[in-house]
Amino acid sequence: MLYERLEKERRMTSIGNINSRIPISGDYVLYSTEYKAIVSTHLQRAISIIEQYGEKRDRDELFQTVSKVLSASRMEDHPEVAKIAEQIQTITEGLISGKVIPSKRTLDTIKSVLLQLNSGLQKDSILVDPSLVEDLKQIIRGAKSDDKDYLFVKKLHVLLVDDDEFAQLKIQGNIGGSILLDKCSSVSDASIMLKNGKYDAILCNFNPYDKPTVEFFSHHARNIPIVAMSVSEDPKMVQIAGRAGARDYIVKTDLGIKGIARSLHKVTIDWSRKSKISEHQRLLLMPTARKILKELMAGSSLGQKIHSRIEYDSKTINSLRDHEKTIQSLMNASYIVKSPTQLKLSCPGCKSINLMINYLCQNCKASNFIRGNVLEHNKCGHADLESNFQQGNLLICPKCQKELKLIGVDYFRVISALKCRECQNIFTIPELSYDCNQCGNSGFSLSDGTWNQMYNYEISVEKLEEIKQNIISLSPIEQFFRDKGFEIRLDETVTIEGQPYGPFDLVAEKETDLIVISLIGTDIENSISRLIDLDNVGKFAQRHVTKYAILFSEPIEVARTLIDKFGIIQVVIENENEMLSKFKEKYL
Repeated sequence: MLYERLEKERRMTSIGNINSRIPISGDYVLYSTEYKAIVSTHLQRAISIIEQYGEKRDRDELFQTVSKVLSASRMEDHPEVAKIAEQIQTITEGLISGKVIPSKRTLDTIKSVLLQLNSGLQKDSILVDPSLVEDLKQIIRGAKSDDKDYLFVKKLHVLLVDDDEFAQLKIQGNIGGSILLDKCSSVSDASIMLKNGKYDAILCNFNPYDKPTVEFFSHHARNIPIVAMSVSEDPKMVQIAGRAGARDYIVKTDLGIKGIARSLHKVTIDWSRKSKISEHQRLLLMPTARKILKELMAGSSLGQKIHSRIEYDSKTINSLRDHEKTIQSLMNASYIVKSPTQLKLSCPGCKSINLMINYLCQNCKASNFIRGNVLEHNKCGHADLESNFQQGNLLICPKCQKELKLIGVDYFRVISALKCRECQNIFTIPELSYDCNQCGNSGFSLSDGTWNQMYNYEISVEKLEEIKQNIISLSPIEQFFRDKGFEIRLDETVTIEGQPYGPFDLVAEKETDLIVISLIGTDIENSISRLIDLDNVGKFAQRHVTKYAILFSEPIEVARTLIDKFGIIQVVIENENEMLSKFKEKYL
């Protein structure tokens, strides 16, 4: 163990700045048997894809395969492999987006590097031709720049807030001609400039420990889209920025700076689109409203019940925060309608329906009686249980000792009456009183109780088409996995060692496989939380986990970065009709 630790320290020292140097001359490295086997398999698969390269599926599969090499190399701390895999991954991403042209030279370079990596891996000595490493860098440098080739319809006026002069220079040099940039170094200066000028967006360095910065975000994020920047890649920092009001989050790296123009245009387009939709349509973007509507569209019943408060016959909806407020909002917008079902008696104190009913004698209020048929002798008026009239095969009145012969003449029979054992009172209907099992309130009468109208809720027929256009069902993918023998759960959490993750839009599982799918929107905080949950399931589950993020537009910059970093398979779908075919293209 000591030798391995010292050897790793020596190797890391020899590498120096990984951006400027990759070990290429036989540096001795220790690779675990598991790492060799798995990474070698992925390298061979990548080489095979390169040899038959041509289809879009090949590009996506090559990207996923190289990503697995990169992930394994980072987990076992082999930067000499990780750096090369990261460069190839960047080129492959460019092939997918069109920034890199799939020429024979490019493909041959990638293949040669992969072959040398695989060969060196088996010998515990990475031998990559320096000229090939330089070729990889040239391909990356020659890739078409996102911000310059992206079609920007509108020229934006953006306020940059950052006291880092070098960052200001780099940003100015990378945003292209689609953005007019005004610069300042503090949020106090920025506030003055916002009062005196009109801007389409704000690009601001984010420091969660600086109170004026956080207050600046919270104050202005309601009126103008803000993109946060930071040197930190920590997803928790992204969540904090999202809660403060940021619409996107840029990491201050070379790739991050190059993506700023696209990010600013995307958030301003989304901002403009959302500002034009009605309040009712905005309601359909709320996660709570979407979950309720998805459950109703799936055919689930949503009826009220009462315990200590009004609940619904749905665990999912009862667990949602502010579900009653959301349901009322959906009714106000006519997306759902309610119909009365029945009245329920509840405790006048706590409104619980969990009541115990007491049956009492109408005379003495005792709850001690027996049931039987009652006879009433017409001549003397005596009434008692039939069993007290019977003497052998005869009916004899116990009061006057006369025989009862003809029913309707000598006597009348009352079927199923009650006789109190305490006061001998005979009655047909007992008096009722109620005890509350929830709060202990006891002895209240029917007139004292509270009546509650219960309702059922359904999707409004008039709004069904509008809802379908905004609330996406994963039923085609659900059926796809069912046909493959998977058990399916929708909108459920995954619990690993007592820790819940999710909820995920779809969970498909077999004994050895777990597939989790989340729909990712444009809300930064919600999107990042979902991506982190996807990543955590992959880290801690003992089964083979495949993670998918389904998007209906290109992701914001920070989401794109985390999707790549977490090894999540991205599926971008333009409309619901192509959902299954797009998903099958990515299905591994």
